[in-house]
Amino acid sequence: LQMDASWEHWLGPTLPKITLHIAVDDASGIVVGANFQPQETLTGYYEVMAQILSTCGAPAEILTDRRTVFNSNKKADTPGQENPLTTFGYACQTLGTRLSVTSIPQAKGRVERMIQTFQSRLGSELRLAKVSTIEQANMFLKGFLRRFNKQFALPLEGITSVFDKQMSVSEIDRILIVARERTVSRGHTIQLENQTYQTVQDNQLVCLPPKTKLLAIRTYKGHLYATDTNDHLYDLVPLPAHEEHSLAFEVVVEAPAKPKPKRKPRKPSITHPWRLMNYRDYLMRSEE
Repeated sequence: LQMDASWEHWLGPTLPKITLHIAVDDASGIVVGANFQPQETLTGYYEVMAQILSTCGAPAEILTDRRTVFNSNKKADTPGQENPLTTFGYACQTLGTRLSVTSIPQAKGRVERMIQTFQSRLGSELRLAKVSTIEQANMFLKGFLRRFNKQFALPLEGITSVFDKQMSVSEIDRILIVARERTVSRGHTIQLENQTYQTVQDNQLVCLPPKTKLLAIRTYKGHLYATDTNDHLYDLVPLPAHEEHSLAFEVVVEAPAKPKPKRKPRKPSITHPWRLMNYRDYLMRSEE
């Protein structure tokens, strides 16, 4: 298979650019998978791979360009003897599919020409069908690919298939994964994609020791798991958000009492009896 992506105004010049991920069988010219995403991402290529595995099976080889999705682009002078596998490369290794990368467009001329054909043909049909969202475009692709392959693909007579057996949904879910290494915190949780998770086994919370190394795994369908160095498998459950008050008690928050204002001492008027009495005493003392 030859695999590539194209970021264009697929839905029309007035709408934002989106990316078409596509895979073509080099022997027959059959478009075996295609998917639209906002950008060229692993998600888009995984969607294409899921279509290939469910309809055709695991391919013998995939030829694509030197994107970081496929190739880690490790420099020659960095430590280590081999180029580490990317997430997509790990999935291909699990399938037994050879992943080849090239920086020469002519080496994958079949998919390059197919993209040019789609830019003139698919873009026009999307606009005629008044497709304006990525979700609608992916639904439209299903019928478009059937019509396109029936009209333009080469006949399969005399072509030996090198695809492995077709896979079930559960098998695809376990192969097209995203794995990240994480360390257990002091609160016996791990952080993954800006969310805190607890490890659960057999519906029981498992508090792993802090600094335990785990491999957090997100499957193709979005299920979350984690494994440790002893191959123990845990479910990852989101930690509930902390409440300001405990839900087990009825908390009544009273407003703080306002302090009473201090009374200013009242100065008696000149006609007050107390002042008159003092004034008479003063006069009597002065006469003496």
